[in-house]
Amino acid sequence: MGKQKDDHKNIVHYIEANWNRGITLKSVSTKFRRDPSDMERIVREETGMTFHENIELRRKARLEELLRRGERVGIGIAKELGIPGARAFYQWVPRAYGIAFTQLRKQYDTS
Repeated sequence: MGKQKDDHKNIVHYIEANWNRGITLKSVSTKFRRDPSDMERIVREETGMTFHENIELRRKARLEELLRRGERVGIGIAKELGIPGARAFYQWVPRAYGIAFTQLRKQYDTS
């Protein structure tokens, strides 16, 4: 059981270290030679969230940090979040927050 628990911790550590590199459930499953449904179960057991929820939470936290620091350009932020391009980023923000990026950015505008 100890080796299995170590394997699970390695998976979670890998996700924590690479979440912003465009990893997917499938790519992580392939890397660790696991079935995607098995990988989803492991991530949920170890983190209390699904793989997707885990990535989304990290992306949102990083986006909010960047906005607080004054970052304003969507394409630059997209790259930091592991989102492949501006269009995907501008589509992701309303799904994640329910508002457009420009509105979200205004919430963090300190000028």
